Amino acid sequence: MILALDLGSTSFKAAVFDRRLHQVGEGNAPVRHRYGSGGRVELDVAVAEAALLAAIRQARTGEIEAVAITS
Repeated sequence: MILALDLGSTSFKAAVFDRRLHQVGEGNAPVRHRYGSGGRVELDVAVAEAALLAAIRQARTGEIEAVAITS
């Protein structure tokens, strides 16, 4: 199984594919940002981790053999 992660700006998405590249699971979790002075945008590590784990839990089916990440 391949776990594909898309760490986007509004949500983290996960999808699991079998050896024939058929999608067998998916997950999606929103992320919240904090906006600071000077146009600064911050993402709390705990929020990011929780979103990532939620998306993976929703998507996970079977043994993961490889991980692909994009942002």
